Amino acid sequence: MTMSSDQLTHNMAQDFSEFLTNTIGLDDAPADEFFDPIAAVFGNAPTQASVVAVFKSHDGPNRLASKLNDWLETNDVTDSLARQLLEIMIVNNFGPDVIA
Repeated sequence: MTMSSDQLTHNMAQDFSEFLTNTIGLDDAPADEFFDPIAAVFGNAPTQASVVAVFKSHDGPNRLASKLNDWLETNDVTDSLARQLLEIMIVNNFGPDVIA
């Protein structure tokens, strides 16, 4: 069953909130606060294909890190952390075979 864009956005926001809380010590950022950065990087209706394309693109993790840093007003989200976040989010939502 294919996940709707709304459900995918919600799941991504949950993953973003949890990951950034655990890695950079973000204080209790509600998941719905990540909707704007998600839309800025993945568009208003993300799909599995668009999310995987961002992950596999040369500048995708960089764009995500930049948007998150701008939004969080920090420089704590590195390209490497953004790539880890994307990988975790993809595995959580689509399974590990998608990026194998």
